[in-house]
Amino acid sequence: MQTRGEFGENLLTPSVLDFIRRDRTAQRHAGAPARHAMHLAFDAIRQARRARYVVTQAFTRVTAINPIVSAGMLPRYADISPDTLSIDPQTLTFPPSTGAIVLQHTFGIVDDGASKVIVDQAHAADAFVVEDSAHCVGRMATDPQTRRPLADISIHSFGAEKVLPTKFGAALWLNPDTVDVPVRQLLVRALTNLPQPRVTLDTAIRTYRLQDRAYSHLPSGLSGRLRSAAQAAHLFYPPVADTQWQGGSNGRPYAPSRWVLDHMSEALAGVDAIERELAERTGHYLRALSAIHTAATVPASVTASMPLIRFPVILQRDGSGQPIDPEDMFSALQSQGFYPGRWYRPLLFPGVRSPRTYELDSHSDDLSRTRQIERSIINLRTQESRDHAERLADAAVRWLAAHEAI
Repeated sequence: MQTRGEFGENLLTPSVLDFIRRDRTAQRHAGAPARHAMHLAFDAIRQARRARYVVTQAFTRVTAINPIVSAGMLPRYADISPDTLSIDPQTLTFPPSTGAIVLQHTFGIVDDGASKVIVDQAHAADAFVVEDSAHCVGRMATDPQTRRPLADISIHSFGAEKVLPTKFGAALWLNPDTVDVPVRQLLVRALTNLPQPRVTLDTAIRTYRLQDRAYSHLPSGLSGRLRSAAQAAHLFYPPVADTQWQGGSNGRPYAPSRWVLDHMSEALAGVDAIERELAERTGHYLRALSAIHTAATVPASVTASMPLIRFPVILQRDGSGQPIDPEDMFSALQSQGFYPGRWYRPLLFPGVRSPRTYELDSHSDDLSRTRQIERSIINLRTQESRDHAERLADAAVRWLAAHEAI
């Protein structure tokens, strides 16, 4: 597992303003949100290389694919490994005119060895590696020998449902050793020229928490209608807009406002404490699940010290040999007051209305393991109190043990 060592502490310092402005070893930028940073990266690669494709994985959120489409490129899906829940280097291929590959650290699982193989293959194919560190802000895959970062471009999210309690913001890092001048110039120029958010947008971001809390106390039907109306009037700016589930964007990229920067800086000061708690929950779930022998497995790359934001459980077969439906476990845990997760079931979570828009059906490679994992995945939240996590682990183990005994 890659942890923040000397380089990582230099990447994300307690002062995010210093992190953004310092340009001694690389060009950095922060903004809102991470998918806008991804769009800018893919757009620069497309222009500089006249590339057509980005190799990525379908076991992800649809919002991670939208930046590829909005940048004028097409996704090509690679199968994933059950050990990492990320692209499997053993089955990876690059179609002609590939500009980049996305190295996604799913749930915060960072496997340096597998990442190194992917990066070597990508560079041999003259493709950039865009690291998606949305689930592990500040952590990057590194070379097992040199401990230097492997990716060409690394993107870190300060958005909702990520490591930090912030709701908006992103950081983008360019590898000073591998990103060539044309791509660097295009990307730096795009980042430098980002406009400040207009007053209405800045106000909507500032008041997001208050608005979200108010909408949450209303009946669901009324809440949904008011949220949509406020979005249409540019009065409410959710971390994920309605249009993004349909292949659209969440508006144009903007530079971070002073308010966003201040909140990012404040949150970064506490990232070590947050990661210690996440790692503690990860370790507890991992030890608890060790009592289960056949009903479920955990990705092999997960270790007890990983600060995961979700703990993945891959369901297998019950004692009679029948596949276990994750929805059955989901419902059982939910009925006991717990909140398990469905990430990423279905693929391109939470699903798309038109798979053709995303090239999912007609132009994908063999995704047999991806689809198998999709059918069997459930996850346990790590952003819970210790008591809640212990009770959740006990409930999950009891349910799985009962199915092993069938």
